[in-house]
Amino acid sequence: MTSFDRYLRRDFLRVLLITLAGFVTVYLLVDIFDNIDTYIDRRAPLGLVITYYVYLSPFIIVLTLPMATLLASMLSVGNLARNNELVAMRTSGVSLYRLLLPLWVAGAVLSLGVIAVGGWVLPWTTAQARHIKRIQIERRPVVGEEPERNVVYQADDLVYHIGVLHPRHGLAERVGIIAEREGGVAWRLDGARGRFQDGCWSLEQGRLRVFSPLREYVASFSAFRSPLLWASPQALLRKPREAQELSVPELRRLIRRMRRSGLSTAVQEVELYLRFSFPLANLLMVLLGAPLASTPRRSGLALSFGISIAISFAYFGTVRGCQALGHHEHLRPLLAAWLPDVVFLGAGSVVLAKVRK
Repeated sequence: MTSFDRYLRRDFLRVLLITLAGFVTVYLLVDIFDNIDTYIDRRAPLGLVITYYVYLSPFIIVLTLPMATLLASMLSVGNLARNNELVAMRTSGVSLYRLLLPLWVAGAVLSLGVIAVGGWVLPWTTAQARHIKRIQIERRPVVGEEPERNVVYQADDLVYHIGVLHPRHGLAERVGIIAEREGGVAWRLDGARGRFQDGCWSLEQGRLRVFSPLREYVASFSAFRSPLLWASPQALLRKPREAQELSVPELRRLIRRMRRSGLSTAVQEVELYLRFSFPLANLLMVLLGAPLASTPRRSGLALSFGISIAISFAYFGTVRGCQALGHHEHLRPLLAAWLPDVVFLGAGSVVLAKVRK
């Protein structure tokens, strides 16, 4: 690594930290002013609000990092262009590709870091932030006070289907429990009524069906009880975690279970692929922004900021549009997640090819 590489990398990281801090601060201020009425009305303690934003900060950083990366690359390269340092390096025989290599390496490292954080750390912090806001700050009412109809819940490899659930009394009507296995259904329990007591369900007036590769075995019962049926009424009513709150391994397991149940997995697959495609925006923004700022006429601070905002909005708009199309199965999940990266990679390649080397 040459002294110029270290100089450019140091300048890029310095500007990146400043721009990222600015974007995060703006996001926090907007969110605070948007929710300040809730904090005051609910008399939320200051410490609790601070804890909420601490857990929310990884999400904000991952969201705003591509915009900060784009602006940092344009400002750092633009500063070299304004001082004619790039011209001097080119006249000494160093190509633009070699000059920008430290920024591309930095963008790749940032992308890999965001993949790791977004796939494993971010889901947990996001879930904690949402729990604090919904339960401790907004104090939303606890579910389960009234009977619930058409309850569906999945616990491990068991899927519960309940027609009417009376959570306060631990009673259920029209109970169906399906045990899944790789490639199909292992067994199914159906009962007219159910009662939860001593940590498990007891079913009445039903039948047990066991499926093997060759035949189906059926047995009727007047009462059936098993410790395998441990999901309490409160657990059955617990709202399933959203895809954004699941880690990559959890998302993959959820997709496999939903496929075995014959359910659509479009939303979950799009979110899984986005865990790998969206972080690459940091590298794409460097590939696109650095060549744009390598000419003196595009190296001004105001112009660089304007171009960065325009490109960032275009990228985020494309991501959101493709994400919605993927969720509604108008695009295949893999294409919906990766199409924005492909489009902007092509745009960056065109810009890089046209700029003077």
